[in-house]
Amino acid sequence: MMTIDTSESKKWVEDPYFEKFYRIPKIYYLDRMRKLGFDPRGKRILDFGCGSGLITDGIAAHLNPNQVVGVDVTLGVDDIENSAVANRYNFNLSSLKERVEFVTTKVEGSLGHQCFDAVLSWSVIEHIDRRSFEREINKIYECLALNGVAIIQSAPIYYSPFGSHVYAMPPWSHLYMSESEFEHELRKLEAPSRVTSLLQCKNTLNRMTSRGISRVFECSGFRILDYYATRSTLIPPDYLLDVYSSELLQDEQAVWVLSKG
Repeated sequence: MMTIDTSESKKWVEDPYFEKFYRIPKIYYLDRMRKLGFDPRGKRILDFGCGSGLITDGIAAHLNPNQVVGVDVTLGVDDIENSAVANRYNFNLSSLKERVEFVTTKVEGSLGHQCFDAVLSWSVIEHIDRRSFEREINKIYECLALNGVAIIQSAPIYYSPFGSHVYAMPPWSHLYMSESEFEHELRKLEAPSRVTSLLQCKNTLNRMTSRGISRVFECSGFRILDYYATRSTLIPPDYLLDVYSSELLQDEQAVWVLSKG
């Protein structure tokens, strides 16, 4: 396990296009695969919770798989925007699309049995309902080929400064404010059109800790090969330290490197 101090997670969203198309696929995913001795070239890869599909396209660009499949319960792929981002990094989206497929999946649906050499997921699992969390992790395990690898990230973790996923609000405000106070203060900071979606995002969070997620991975049969964490450099106030540990309050991001078999 490696823990690295970072600036507050607000900095992660300064350039989301760079993060999604370039940094996450090429640095986070590819570097970790190389350290494992896993070569993604020519492989079949699943992007679990692909959202806009920009990370999926980035995986096709930088990992050079035979196929990458992006799945989500609700797809929001914007080819015009994604094409502009790909061009920014000298990639042609049309040529990438020859190896990319997007699939809408049902919550209760299967992802296939041993279909993928690798499963990748970024800032998704914190939104999986706690009641179905184990089932979804089991689905990831089942769709992974023997000796396949999974790299799964969660951030920001709920009890961290911006664990509400609402970056306009003060750090840890979701822990010490009531729901009505949180909404009242948010309406002062954000346009009315954004408030509803931000609150919906906050309310989908399962509030699981990194330790709890690790237990589910292990119970599903995964072997944890590596665990990478970042901690916030912000100092929690005393009134929160009376209730929560400093580790929990500063545990900001977790990345698991998992194997099957």
